[in-house]
Amino acid sequence: MKKTLIGIMVHNPKPITALEGAKDLNVDLLVFRPRGIKWSKKQIRGLLFRNGRWKWKTCSFPKAVYNRCYSANRTTVNKLERLIGIGRVFNCKTRFDKWEIHNALEDSAACHNVPETHLYSSSNLSSLMEKYDKLILKPSIGQLGRGVYLVVRTNNDYRLYSNVYPQRNTTNEQNSIKEVNGLIERLFDLSNSSTRAKTLLSSLLAPLKEEGLSLNTETEMETLNKQDFKKEFLELINNDRLHSKIYTTNKHDFVRGVNKLIANKRYLIQQFIPLDRIDQKIYDVRVYVQKNHHGQWTTSGGFSRVGTVDSYLTNLSTELRSIDDMQKGKNLLSTTNLKDMEDVSIQTAKAIERKLGHLGEMSVDFGIDHLGKPWIIEVNGRTQKKFVKHIKDEQLTRTVYLKPLQYALFLTKLPPKK
Repeated sequence: MKKTLIGIMVHNPKPITALEGAKDLNVDLLVFRPRGIKWSKKQIRGLLFRNGRWKWKTCSFPKAVYNRCYSANRTTVNKLERLIGIGRVFNCKTRFDKWEIHNALEDSAACHNVPETHLYSSSNLSSLMEKYDKLILKPSIGQLGRGVYLVVRTNNDYRLYSNVYPQRNTTNEQNSIKEVNGLIERLFDLSNSSTRAKTLLSSLLAPLKEEGLSLNTETEMETLNKQDFKKEFLELINNDRLHSKIYTTNKHDFVRGVNKLIANKRYLIQQFIPLDRIDQKIYDVRVYVQKNHHGQWTTSGGFSRVGTVDSYLTNLSTELRSIDDMQKGKNLLSTTNLKDMEDVSIQTAKAIERKLGHLGEMSVDFGIDHLGKPWIIEVNGRTQKKFVKHIKDEQLTRTVYLKPLQYALFLTKLPPKK
């Protein structure tokens, strides 16, 4: 029986061991990149998996194409569809714009699980800081947590952090404070007779000056009370003002600082969701959503990323855990809210496909708040299946890799659209 040729478009063709189970589907696989397409000859050069072996070969066009190129460009997808049939290429877009995703979900059945989100503007930042004590700023297009910031408002000041929470109560830090304390003692004792000591003390004063304290170095070196200075400086460290990228007591200055930081990049402002913890670390749950051999959206399982102690982002994860393992631990992940996440994931996939066009898979990252409610943190067109291998679940690995091929085979049996 002749096998059906399924194409897998990637940026860098290489053997994909996890796809070798395709031999049970009675299909051949051609892993190729856009540059390997010979449009005029209607041929593609790539890595062919046939009869259990990978081999570079030039082939005719496949019957369906699974797009795994991480891109927002649809040019190649559109050209392929004109040749092999409309609807025969899925994942028309894999690099998602977060604002576009938000708009797709805002009026969908998944809207109740989406944090309040707005496009960044000075006025939006200013008004949302009145409503929430904490906010997340994230680039509209980005990945791996790059450029994501935490905004914190207290009664006295405004702060912006990058990657970590303002929590630094470690033994090393306490030792550092003791060292600073002793250094201040020595510098004050020497400052009247040593130019070097005066310079060092001046450098310690600099952070206080940057924080808005009116210190005139030349004058204060002579008149500043040692105990007062120590109190101010150690308070600066304890309050984590040195670790924030922006700190000020003036709201307008803070907004100007944020404007300067993000420049002209398109950013979103999002309600901060305090996440549930396991072993004092935040975690999320990634759910894979894929179409099956009947062309229906289904969930294929997932896993959990556990963050670092100081992080407000699960992108900065210390470990990956299976769902079963997480449910054995002390946290709020339950069978009930896991079922909610699966339902919301399917609603999410349907809403995004209506907005973006033909898709076959995505992953949805959820955070769980202190009441056990799941919130959509991120939706990914690039599903990063390689993470699944780390939790050593062979069945899940097989499912998330092979289900898109089953869907591709389903597409080949449909009459081509015109």
